[in-house]
Amino acid sequence: MVTAVVGAGGKTTLIHALARQYRAQNRRVLVTTTTHMYREPGMLLDPDAARLCAELNERGYAVAGTPAPEGKFGPLPREVYLAGCAAVDEVLVEADGARGHLMKLPAAHEPVIPDNAQTIILVCNRTAIGHTIAEAAHRPQIVADFLGKSLDARLTAADFEAVAKRYLELLRAEHPACRVVYHPVPEER
Repeated sequence: MVTAVVGAGGKTTLIHALARQYRAQNRRVLVTTTTHMYREPGMLLDPDAARLCAELNERGYAVAGTPAPEGKFGPLPREVYLAGCAAVDEVLVEADGARGHLMKLPAAHEPVIPDNAQTIILVCNRTAIGHTIAEAAHRPQIVADFLGKSLDARLTAADFEAVAKRYLELLRAEHPACRVVYHPVPEER
């Protein structure tokens, strides 16, 4: 099963929680990206297909990608990615960037969903509520334009839900064959 995780404010955390859950069930798991993620200790950087599959067969788990600037890693070459997919039970793909922000609406080129994805999980962090659009949103002008508000407007719960609903609509329209799931991250108290 290939699951793409998109949105903002908790994608990597959710991916690692799902990976732990799947590993506890003895499922083999590959974590990778179609955009960029921060590098992690013990990850495979620039593996060929044989090395990736050997790691997955030995450990049952791998985080893998290609070197990218700023301490990040990028997508695997297609043939390596497909070999990894064939070697595991679950593939978790971070398929959207947000640069540490809590919410977003995608630009025309986003998200980058793998063509073999079956499920898309949209992450939105409710901690954005009460912050200004400029503070909370990645691509804040897209969010401001959608809501008809200024960049310094504070996000309400209704704004948050409207943005999440719009992103879900875009995902379902663009990827009708995929199951789309909404995962709101609760407000921090």
